Amino acid sequence: MSKRTSTHTHKRRSTKSDAPPAAEPQPKPEEPHRTTVHGILQRRATGEIHVPCIRVMGKWLLDLGFVNGDRLTIQTQPGELRILKTPKE
Repeated sequence: MSKRTSTHTHKRRSTKSDAPPAAEPQPKPEEPHRTTVHGILQRRATGEIHVPCIRVMGKWLLDLGFVNGDRLTIQTQPGELRILKTPKE
């Protein structure tokens, strides 16, 4: 026995609806990325001091549009850092 294949295609009739278009799905909020503030020893002409150091890395930075060589601007408030890409000049 051989299989029959149909060359006939069915077209759906378009129907108009009075309902408003569905809202676009909102992106799921990202879970916060967590890290720890570390201390490093900084040598200066006036001596050595321990200063805080924060390392931020991961694929999620690529997903947000950050790539190697990007220049950054860091805006600060007490207890808060905001990292922005600096537009290329």
